[in-house]
Amino acid sequence: MSCKQKLIMFAIVWGTALLLALTMHFIGGVNIWFALGIVVIAWVANGLLAEREDRQPGGFLNPKRPPK
Repeated sequence: MSCKQKLIMFAIVWGTALLLALTMHFIGGVNIWFALGIVVIAWVANGLLAEREDRQPGGFLNPKRPPK
């Protein structure tokens, strides 16, 4: 991945996180920094859970079924 592509991906990811945090801020009345923290923590937790699930037997990264 080139440096330009990494920069674009970085901008898209953080732009989306900021947009979600601003939505929480204006609709829910939550502090902007707290909302951004919630979004980032949720995003990381979702990624970790998806990675764990994909590596389980029968998952996307480990398609072999467990023996019965």
